Amino acid sequence: MRKNSAQTGQIVDFIYAKTDAPSTGNLISSPSAHNITEYEAGIVDAKSPTLAYDNTADAIQIVQGTPNSTSLYDVDPFGTGYPDVEKSGILKKGNVLSVSKYEYALPTYQVVQLDTLAGFDADTTYQMVVTMQSTRGDITYGMNKEVFSVSYDKSLATPTHSTMLSHLVTELNKFSKTVGNVTGTGGTKPFMVLAIDTTTTEAETIGKLDTTDSIPVGTYNGIAVTYKVDKNLLHTLNQAIDADSTLYPTPFTDGSTTGYKVVDGTTATLSSAARLLFVSLDETPVLAFDDIMEVKTKVDFGINDLTYNKTELVEPFEGTGLGRQVLLWYRSKAKLQKFNMQNHPIHGEFFINQDLPEYFTTDGKYSLTIIDYIDTVDTINGTSTHPKQVVIVHDATETVGADAFTGVSVATTATANFENQLTAWIAASDGVKTIDFLGTATVSNVTFG
Repeated sequence: MRKNSAQTGQIVDFIYAKTDAPSTGNLISSPSAHNITEYEAGIVDAKSPTLAYDNTADAIQIVQGTPNSTSLYDVDPFGTGYPDVEKSGILKKGNVLSVSKYEYALPTYQVVQLDTLAGFDADTTYQMVVTMQSTRGDITYGMNKEVFSVSYDKSLATPTHSTMLSHLVTELNKFSKTVGNVTGTGGTKPFMVLAIDTTTTEAETIGKLDTTDSIPVGTYNGIAVTYKVDKNLLHTLNQAIDADSTLYPTPFTDGSTTGYKVVDGTTATLSSAARLLFVSLDETPVLAFDDIMEVKTKVDFGINDLTYNKTELVEPFEGTGLGRQVLLWYRSKAKLQKFNMQNHPIHGEFFINQDLPEYFTTDGKYSLTIIDYIDTVDTINGTSTHPKQVVIVHDATETVGADAFTGVSVATTATANFENQLTAWIAASDGVKTIDFLGTATVSNVTFG
């Protein structure tokens, strides 16, 4: 799947390594069918006229079968649809620059904890100013910085730690889309504030939440607003517990161990040990032209004339190998190599992906091996050097644990034959010229088998 973001940009080839290709024989075996089936991945000798399967060759190509690999007469001669086979550029021993390995990882919401408010005065009006923005740094495509505030007026009773927290959670969630979508109060901001209180009952704790639970956010206009615990929030809470074990101490003994539970902060009487958790949720992708990978947001806040503890328990993380990310990356390299302004699909502009072979899904889970290398081309003026990259995409799976303390585990589906062959060839290339190994890659383990 050779894609290029610009006519002078780096060529990026995508290989979907779902299953193993043959380790012996030839790729080109007959006029009507190749010796490879859909989604099989293998290594061939780039200098062989029949592309013999060989991981010891000085120059190789990584190949992947397509739906047309076994029915070559279905290949469109004009280049649309699935080709006979997907293949990388030619990798030569000594020309590999780096190998990176990134296993599938779930995203996390940002979680910021507020606790230990002190220094209250009856003659002071307190104001909390909150800022929100996208994790994406550029101002052109990132979410605009949102600034909003809530106040506790000095005309009210002198606040305490618990009454201030209850006031803050009540007023702040009025800005939240979690509340606004349910109550029609106009909240649109992608965040929510959770009130947490102490408990000595293990079943009530944050650590025992699971994906069948809904947690209270607040009561507005007589409507009790809750948030369904999904796998991403479960994983985020798992990371929060890792960062602050007081949320769910282990081992837990009912009646004597103190942990924390999520409560309705708008109605509950909070204890002196209560805290707030600010959870920064995802932006909504643009429906018309969704091409921005980053959806995570981050929140910050400050309160005048008080002392308090503010701790970021979990950083916002986009995840690694999410189907939407891989698909957007694949499509971003789509048309300017295969199509250009003079030659583009009849039914769309050159940047529309309708004629691009689709191998990945938005809800897929993938681990990635990325190889950066250089290709040399001899011309009448000398030798031209081109940086290239091949992205090998592996299927991954996730297992949702019994509760937030257990979290979510992930694994990569191995294609052992292909991966062992690639590792052996990379090690041989490293013996010719030293390769940089990035992520979790090593010279003896560049894939996931």
